[in-house]
Amino acid sequence: MVKRTSISVRRPPWRKWYPQDWRADAPLRMCSFAARGLWIDLLGLMHESTPVGFLLVNGVPPSTRQLAGLLGGTEREIKKLLAELGFANVYSVTGSALPADLGKLIPTGLSSGILFSRRMVRDEAKALQDRLNGRTGGNPNLPPRDIPEHQGGDRQDNDPVNEGVNPQANPQIPDARGEAPTGLPPEENHTTSPVAARATGLEGPHAHDSAPIADVVAAATARLRMVS
Repeated sequence: MVKRTSISVRRPPWRKWYPQDWRADAPLRMCSFAARGLWIDLLGLMHESTPVGFLLVNGVPPSTRQLAGLLGGTEREIKKLLAELGFANVYSVTGSALPADLGKLIPTGLSSGILFSRRMVRDEAKALQDRLNGRTGGNPNLPPRDIPEHQGGDRQDNDPVNEGVNPQANPQIPDARGEAPTGLPPEENHTTSPVAARATGLEGPHAHDSAPIADVVAAATARLRMVS
């Protein structure tokens, strides 16, 4: 049976509608146009009922005479159309044989013989479960998010990390053309322009092994004297 909770739910004035499901419902398609019209009116009443999905008005199952007064038509027409819908198994009735999953959704205390929509009862149970999951942190079947240790997390290094819908930014590797690579000795992090390298003799693969600047200047002066 359905467990009652203390969550107060404000029922929306609308309900999701799936036109394709309505048109593809074979049992309903076997019913007359008038019977389908009655069924959509009954769905409206069941949406406003408490619990949702059951044909109750202020907690009381209405008689065919009362339905005729609420929806129009005559009591005889209502009886005939309800029988047509029931013969096609469009609705179910409490106290009758039900699928196992549906039987667990029938609230305790409901008397037998109450009409209800199987689809609406299942949808309402799912919506209630979704609200409960939302109040307790989300769907328990999803992997937990990575919570930092300073916020009470206890994730181990080998545990999977759920980045969520807003993962942390992944910065790009610095462009080698604009920045010197890291991890090299300080003297190799310095780049020398080709012009300066030619002026000081610091060209070639072994430029970093060159003599001190004073020796280089002396050698260049000697070459200039020889040329002159």
